Formats: sequence, C-alpha cells, structure tokens
Amino acid sequence: MALVNLKRLEEAIASWDKTVQLQPDNTEAWYNKAVALKKLKRYAEAIASYDKIIALKPDDPNLYYQKACVYAQEKQADYQKNSPEAQATSATNAIENLKKAIELDPKKYLKMCKNDSKLHTIQKDVRFFALFQGKQ
Repeated sequence: MALVNLKRLEEAIASWDKTVQLQPDNTEAWYNKAVALKKLKRYAEAIASYDKIIALKPDDPNLYYQKACVYAQEKQADYQKNSPEAQATSATNAIENLKKAIELDPKKYLKMCKNDSKLHTIQKDVRFFALFQGKQ
C-alpha cells in the first residue's frame, strides 16, 4: 500500500503478483491489485482479478459492484475508441454485475448505484432502470 500512496502502481502490482503467487487465496492482495489495475485503466486485468476474488468469496456484493464499476469505466474507454460493440458488451457486463450485487444486498447497492458517478455511462440504460423496478 505504501507503493500505491507513492503512486508507484506498477511496482505495487508486481508486489501483489508475488503475494498471490505465494498465497493464491489472499483476497486482500487480489483486491488491491484490481484497484491499482483499474487506476491504470487496465480494465481487462482488473476484471480478471475481481473474478479471482469472486471465485473465493462469491457472496460478497461489493466485489460484483466494484467489477460493475470497472465495466462502466471500460464502456467509457470503448466510447472514446468509437467501438459500439465493445460499449454494448461492457454495458451488459456492468448491468449483470450490478444485478448480482443488488441481489445480495438490495438496500445498500440500490442506493449506491443510483448516485455513483463511476456508473454514469450506464445510468441512462433502460436495463439500469429495470434494476429498480419493484424494489424501491
């Protein structure tokens, strides 16, 4: 974490890579690695790290929520690359992960996803609105 605080994210990721190599079940290392990868806009790698944690902790709604946020940010990057198909895929994946987070903890995650600016790229999607039907 000291490396992150010093904004030396590549070195921090290398450190977490060593940690998970020695301790593949270390969810904290996987999580910190995912956050650093997201900051570097290495979305596919961040998503893969979240997938590793989800395999270890499938009932943690925050993991699905954070993964949805990565997909939403990936959608923005796809928009800037003018890639409509990739945007659609990222949006679908973001919605599916939000749906899972809401299933696991509706009260907390319904409120969070309404106001989270990281999700702005999907907040006008009709599927996003469908998440709230009958749950308010």
